[in-house]
Amino acid sequence: MMSETLNEILGTRADRNITDEVKRLLFSETQVRGVCDLIMYNYGPDKYYASVHLELADTMTAKEIDRLTRKLESKVYEKTGVILAGVGLYSCNTGNDEAARIQRDVREKVLKHDWAVQVHGFYLDIEDREMRFDVVFSFDIAPKEGLAILYEEMRKTYPDYDIQILPDVDVSTSD
Repeated sequence: MMSETLNEILGTRADRNITDEVKRLLFSETQVRGVCDLIMYNYGPDKYYASVHLELADTMTAKEIDRLTRKLESKVYEKTGVILAGVGLYSCNTGNDEAARIQRDVREKVLKHDWAVQVHGFYLDIEDREMRFDVVFSFDIAPKEGLAILYEEMRKTYPDYDIQILPDVDVSTSD
């Protein structure tokens, strides 16, 4: 009984069936290109709140994004009872072959490391020479150490770019 109480206070990983269903519902909309950083909060029986990041095309307007996120919030709540309390956005490059090539290259370079679990939120601004993305690190490496290695590799490969890499953790279920 103490163990259950402590787990509730300290937090436990969300039920995989619920997180899988939420992700499935989010991906059911064709505009959603990626779902990441799903964090669920349990405030008692049938009281789930969640936050998530969606990867959407960089061509979507605020009006289109608002319509989509409200539709998704409603759908997720109706089907699962989970309230999406926060929906963050990552912009995805669209219609640019050079950006797609660089993204594939970066993803390949990052994921060659056993401790790099996932790359998401990738965006490349070719005109302003900016690259940004998140990396989910395993517990096998300290994020600062992993970031140092990745920054060194990316700067060698893309010296003309201002690079921003953010560390992330896998808090829902593994994909």
